[in-house]
Amino acid sequence: MITQYTIPVQNCQLHSAERAVIIEKNVNRKGETDHETCSADCRDSGYLRLRPLLHHGGAAGIGRSAHTAFPASEKATFLDLTGQMAGTAAHWAELGVTFDAIYSGFLGSAGQIGLIEDFYRQFRREGTLVLVDPVMGDHGKPYRTYTPELCGRMRDLAAQADVITPNLTEAALLLEEDYADLPRDEEGLRAWLERLSLDGRRSVVLTGVSLRPGAIGAGCFDRATGRIRFAMARQEPAQFPGTGDLFASVVLG
Repeated sequence: MITQYTIPVQNCQLHSAERAVIIEKNVNRKGETDHETCSADCRDSGYLRLRPLLHHGGAAGIGRSAHTAFPASEKATFLDLTGQMAGTAAHWAELGVTFDAIYSGFLGSAGQIGLIEDFYRQFRREGTLVLVDPVMGDHGKPYRTYTPELCGRMRDLAAQADVITPNLTEAALLLEEDYADLPRDEEGLRAWLERLSLDGRRSVVLTGVSLRPGAIGAGCFDRATGRIRFAMARQEPAQFPGTGDLFASVVLG
């Protein structure tokens, strides 16, 4: 489920409060791009009260848009805003906007990844937290749109992050490992977490980890301490699309 938000930035009275930018593109169950958003979180402005991640705004009483394709319908619509991203960034720069965090999720092309890298160069400063959710696939397979070349560009982007939140499939893609060789025990997962940290340069939250039957959770590498921890919870007998987006948003918050 995808939510669309229109943000008239020119009318937004920005203050000195915390601000975060979310630049993300969404993908449906078939691996097809549905909708791309570029949105600002101005937490004390009074004009914008957005919550990361905005897909789940419906839970906060915010209406959903037609950019869903769930279920397939002749009335489903699509609006590609890639061409607006550079202009939006330029406008924010003109306004003197600064960000405490930059968060990216699914990106549909190498060009979009390049725009995010440009955004880093323009807005990243000392203390800006960069989180990359390297959305590339699930259940052992990359999404249909994620070619080896595009996976390589996502790997480049993730190398610039302070925190990454891959699932097991994405961890294998980042490490260029066969998913069939995914470690199932704590010792092996610790080794993958250390490799994903790029020698301790970035923190890692590896989702979808299961160390015992009936439980699922995450493995975490903290670059500040070098410590690795695992957190498990009861596994529900169902699939919940979008939980990875929500999880990464909670990590960022």
